[in-house]
Amino acid sequence: MRSKRLYLLYDLLGRMTKSKHTHTATGQTTRTQYDVYTYDSWDRLLTHTHQIDGASAITLASNTYDGIGRLITNSRNGTTNLSSSRSYNVRSWLKNLTNNKFSETLYYNTVRSGSSMPACWNGKIQGSHGDRYCLKYQILKLTKRIF
Repeated sequence: MRSKRLYLLYDLLGRMTKSKHTHTATGQTTRTQYDVYTYDSWDRLLTHTHQIDGASAITLASNTYDGIGRLITNSRNGTTNLSSSRSYNVRSWLKNLTNNKFSETLYYNTVRSGSSMPACWNGKIQGSHGDRYCLKYQILKLTKRIF
């Protein structure tokens, strides 16, 4: 016979702060998973830690935000290999996204070097440039994708 039990703990604002998930089966060792969530004063997730059967806890997610609430860095699994950083322009449009395996720059109202497309001031992406690809746009549709 197998059974699962899930216990959830919420704070007064309705945010889940802890969970306990117990797995039992006849003839098997009972397994218990613990998750802990922390939030900042704006209800944004700061950390999510995970622990199995009393082993040391690992941080599945660790987020940092800037003063106006935009996600700046995100670290996963407690390693720097799985972290990413973001930067934004003055209108809060995503400008750069980088991590160890990937890098992308988005151009809106600045013209990408070598591009013949005019700058866009309405939020549309003028162009994009990544490590392994480059996107070129016409006014309403994607015209070319180079890998």
